[in-house]
Amino acid sequence: MKNRTKFMELSKLNMGDLIIARMHCTQRIAMFGSLNRAAVALLGIVIGQLGKTIYAAEVLAWLDYVSLGLALYCVMAYLLFNGVLARATALKEAISELIALQKQ
Repeated sequence: MKNRTKFMELSKLNMGDLIIARMHCTQRIAMFGSLNRAAVALLGIVIGQLGKTIYAAEVLAWLDYVSLGLALYCVMAYLLFNGVLARATALKEAISELIALQKQ
């Protein structure tokens, strides 16, 4: 139901406001896409460090346990950023469709 009400709110805007809203969506997509890649990169570094410790058959130190927690937070951030990215992409697509309908 949220998507339907959002679409109804957007359909009441004029062309200039729709273009500005689409620009905001593009900015959000770029920002959260960058944050998403940063979370994946940090996760790779942390998992690589843990993998090295586990492969060497060493006992995990306290820093390794902190790294496990950090890896968990990286996964949660990745999933959160994917959700926000999907929402912004869907909103941008809806705005683009409204702009195309208003041009006709």
